[in-house]
Amino acid sequence: MNATALHAIVNLSPTCNAQIFEQHIFTSECMTLLTSKILGLLLILMATTYKIPQIRSILRSKSAQGLSVYSLLLDILVTTVSLSYAYRLNHPWTTFGELYAVNVQSMLIHY
Repeated sequence: MNATALHAIVNLSPTCNAQIFEQHIFTSECMTLLTSKILGLLLILMATTYKIPQIRSILRSKSAQGLSVYSLLLDILVTTVSLSYAYRLNHPWTTFGELYAVNVQSMLIHY
């Protein structure tokens, strides 16, 4: 991945973008922000596999017996509300993006 692609993905402040990607100056403030963004992206990627073992188990056994429907519905409700809240307040997607993956997986398990 080149610097331009990384720059587009992490979306740092204009000052930090210029310092890191153009001037190659690595201040502690900008490096902390970059590290935070990268960890957020990793969390989103890891969240995509969060419920895969449970989904595979359901598909293999062809049964979701023992799972609480109310627990799944509550999980879907909580993640939907959290997504809506973060989106409404214009939070960076790297701070709440994992909720998309968790929500989709919960919906797959529910249906």
